[in-house]
Amino acid sequence: MSPFQWHRIVSDHLNTEQIQFVYFQLLIDLILDMSQTDPAKEETISEYRLHYKEYRQIHSAGFDETHTAIDWYMQNNFVYRIINEVFYTENMNTLFKFRYFINDLHNEIRKSHTRFVATLPAEQDHLMVYRGQLMTINDLQKLKANTDGFISINSFLTTTRLLNTARTYGGDSSNQLVYNVATNR
Repeated sequence: MSPFQWHRIVSDHLNTEQIQFVYFQLLIDLILDMSQTDPAKEETISEYRLHYKEYRQIHSAGFDETHTAIDWYMQNNFVYRIINEVFYTENMNTLFKFRYFINDLHNEIRKSHTRFVATLPAEQDHLMVYRGQLMTINDLQKLKANTDGFISINSFLTTTRLLNTARTYGGDSSNQLVYNVATNR
C-alpha cells in the first residue's frame, strides 16, 4: 500500500483532529528513531537562540558536555518551557528542529528508568507515581468530557513517587490536577 492510499484510508475514517494526532505521533516516533548528528544539534541550538536570545550560554561546546539533557530540561526553565510549548502547540516544524534534544532527553530518561527499576525489589512488579500541574478551565473541561476516553499527554511527563510533592507542583489553585499513574516496571 502506498502512503497516498494510506492517507486516503485514514482520511475516510478519522476527523481532522485525529489525523493531526496520528501524524504528530508518527513524527515523534521518527525523531526517536533518528541518529544524533552534529547538524541536528546545531539546528536545535540555533532554534533555542531564536526563542531565547537572553540565554547566550547555549553554545555547541556546553550544550551536551556540561550537563545531561535531563539536567538541561529540569534545571533550566527556558528549556523546559520551550520543549513543552512545542509539544503543546503540536508545531511539527519546530518540533523537528528540536529533534536532537528530544531524542537525547528520551534516551537519557530510558537509561535512568532502567537503572531505577534495577534497584526495586524483584517482587515489585508495578509502581505508583504522581504528577501535579495546573490546568486551564478549558483543558479541564475537555478532560472531564473525555471520561473513559483516550487522552494524549504531549510533553515529557515528569513525575514523583511522593503525592505531597506532586500537590506542591500543582499549586494552590482550584485548577490543580494531580495524576495518579500506575505503571509496570
